Amino acid sequence: MVLAGIDLAWQSNKNLIAIACGDIAHNVLSVTSIYSAVYGIQSVLAVINAIDELKGIAIDASAW
Repeated sequence: MVLAGIDLAWQSNKNLIAIACGDIAHNVLSVTSIYSAVYGIQSVLAVINAIDELKGIAIDASAW
């Protein structure tokens, strides 16, 4: 199963957003790729839409 984790920047059009992607098997998550220089929400959507067999996303974002 493929999962992604997104660390949204406070101001996503000015600051970097990071996305990590990995496979989970037998309760172990192994990171398979990291996208460390993503700018803006449209770029985030493009990255996650390109990940084959993505089944879940965890998002770390500011509450305001």
